[in-house]
Amino acid sequence: MKFTLLPIALLVATVVASPVVGKNDKTDPSFCERGRKLCEIASSWEDCSDLYIKSMEACKATGCIQWFVDPLKHCYDKKYTPTA
Repeated sequence: MKFTLLPIALLVATVVASPVVGKNDKTDPSFCERGRKLCEIASSWEDCSDLYIKSMEACKATGCIQWFVDPLKHCYDKKYTPTA
């Protein structure tokens, strides 16, 4: 009996853990809508704050918006400029 329950449990665990097809597809309009909302959330934080940077990095990671200039470049320049 134990030998039949183990394969069934593994099968159920595999099905539950498998990703949903098309859920993170960039062609899915709702996926990019969520990406735009991440950018809107980033704009609500103080410029170059930790929360702003985390939100903007999540926005960039979606790939839905094509950036010609890195929107965080000015933050990295401010944070990592060595002082003499």
